[in-house]
Amino acid sequence: MFLHDPKYNGISFTNDNIEKLTGLSQFDIFSLMGLVRIVDEKQAENLPTLIKPWVRGRYPKLRLTIKCKFVYGSSESVKIHMTREINIKTLIIENEYFRCTPTGTGLGKEIFDCQIDSATALGFKALQCLAYGTPSELDKYQGSHVWAKWGYIEIRKSDIEYFNQELGKLREIELQACKLKNIEPNIPDALYSKDIWELLSTAEGKKIWDSICISWRGSFDLDSNSLSRKRWQIIKDQNKNNPHRQVAKIIDLNNL
Repeated sequence: MFLHDPKYNGISFTNDNIEKLTGLSQFDIFSLMGLVRIVDEKQAENLPTLIKPWVRGRYPKLRLTIKCKFVYGSSESVKIHMTREINIKTLIIENEYFRCTPTGTGLGKEIFDCQIDSATALGFKALQCLAYGTPSELDKYQGSHVWAKWGYIEIRKSDIEYFNQELGKLREIELQACKLKNIEPNIPDALYSKDIWELLSTAEGKKIWDSICISWRGSFDLDSNSLSRKRWQIIKDQNKNNPHRQVAKIIDLNNL
């Protein structure tokens, strides 16, 4: 199933000793990529996965990349490219890169939902990522918006400070404009949002984030009662009438 560097620090990385080092079977690792419900078992054997292991004492990190093309539902060609870093010591998975094109097929949501379930079952604590996006690149990169809507929460102090400061500046601009017009202050509710998710919950808030968004560090808490889970459930409920759990057919394998 796996393509891997034949040796690292003198250690030969066969599937057997990867399992010994990590406690994760081939199936476990594949499921943590979020594809175990997506691709049938026979095709999974041929899915190219590149493993780059880092060994630090007893706790290795595994960095995995999958790049291929699927037929999914009515979409004839959906391209997936993703890289994950699995940390066995911290029990945190870094979703380093994830791109699904075209958007809107539902495959990205299904992969993420599968990864949540698999990581939880295997005892992992959180998924983390850099939610990438800037106002000038929103046509290409929507991570700064999507990951907030899907339940990732800001964890970097500088990102939280930036968010609060920018909304504060916009509130002050609105207040000064009202003073100049000699009217009662009428500051939009969106400018009092507590975080990105709340800001994006209204059309007005989305326009604001479109204009000031940055790339930010996020974490999805896998605890069953977490705020991340509750927010992800909203996305699932919104899409409950869409077809789910379809098997995707691999039509092109890109050997990395």
